[in-house]
Amino acid sequence: MTDGIKTEHSPLPWIANEVGDIAPTTDEAGEGYWIAHLEDCGPRWKANAAFIVRAANCHDELVAVVEQYANYIRLVAKADDLEAHPYLPYLEELLEKAK
Repeated sequence: MTDGIKTEHSPLPWIANEVGDIAPTTDEAGEGYWIAHLEDCGPRWKANAAFIVRAANCHDELVAVVEQYANYIRLVAKADDLEAHPYLPYLEELLEKAK
């Protein structure tokens, strides 16, 4: 839930360390600053931390590629022939979720 204020996330890239801290690679907040900490709660916690970092670090680039592809489809598709491009609605929905 948000209060309607758009706040920028911590600068990328992020890293995950061996104790479950997810942190920016910049030293914006000094020693010990972290974004999240995953407790050792089973065999997947390190994999979950690594997944969060991979997803965050490539998010903007992936969104840009999807936007470019959707724009390309719009340019080459005739207005009455968008059904020939069944992925366009999916790409638009995906972009809405990602932004």
